[in-house]
Amino acid sequence: YFPYLDDKRNGSMSGIYAQDEYALSDQWTINAGARYDHIVQGTHDNVINPRLAVIYKPQAATSYKLLYGTAFRTPNVLERYYGTVAGGYKQNPDLAPEKIKTVEAVLERYVSNDVRVTGSVFWYQTKDLINLTQDPVDGLLVYRNIDQADARGVELEAERRWASGQRLRVSYTWQLVENTATHTELSNSPRQMVKLNYSAPIFANDWRAGLEAQYLGDRSAPAGNTVGGRTLVNVTLVSGAPARNLEVSASVYNVFDRAYGDVPSEEHFDSLDRSLNEIPQDGRSFRLKLTY
Repeated sequence: YFPYLDDKRNGSMSGIYAQDEYALSDQWTINAGARYDHIVQGTHDNVINPRLAVIYKPQAATSYKLLYGTAFRTPNVLERYYGTVAGGYKQNPDLAPEKIKTVEAVLERYVSNDVRVTGSVFWYQTKDLINLTQDPVDGLLVYRNIDQADARGVELEAERRWASGQRLRVSYTWQLVENTATHTELSNSPRQMVKLNYSAPIFANDWRAGLEAQYLGDRSAPAGNTVGGRTLVNVTLVSGAPARNLEVSASVYNVFDRAYGDVPSEEHFDSLDRSLNEIPQDGRSFRLKLTY
């Protein structure tokens, strides 16, 4: 064999954070914190991220929250160091972390003792998004910090719990994610998402059955096409404790064996060197899990 890439790196990450909560009154609360991270991986990055929550609770069943925070994602070793001329890639050790700023307003209310509803409006601003690009000089693929994006949307959720142990949760999200420079929607960013989760005890409470349904809306792909939306249903059975310290679960994913695909990246081609429109995903699959 011929080694195209043999690259060894050392790095370190360390962090410290503090958080405190202060009650201004019986109705007003402030929760504030900050985190400091020091990353040595190609570059030396020092990142400080604050978080702040102002919570107003006019009555026991209702609360209003205003949330602000920042976060980051440091580049992984693939994005920084994967480079093979034969494979058409080159390294970029100077990649900077991706950064995000989030603002969210939330209303949470208990309609009754067993029913909770939540509504939120959110806005996210992401800077220095890491994208795979082609260098116009040498034609090699390389990861770079080139994009900024804004995401804004709303989310609604309802949850009910029964005394018998049944639980039901339904949520709907609408969002719009755009590249702020070109005002175009980001690929692989669906506008709509719906999730449903239901679980209940069965067999004299010795097992628990769970049903999960997920809808994901249409998504644009880098090749210019649209990957259609899909709805998947998963079912899981979880045991109580058939033996000491043992848990058994059995799952069926994509119960109805739906054919669907996910959005490819710029690096995905077929055998004729054509960009992929989508990447087909698994049909019905099964998993049996034993945890001791």
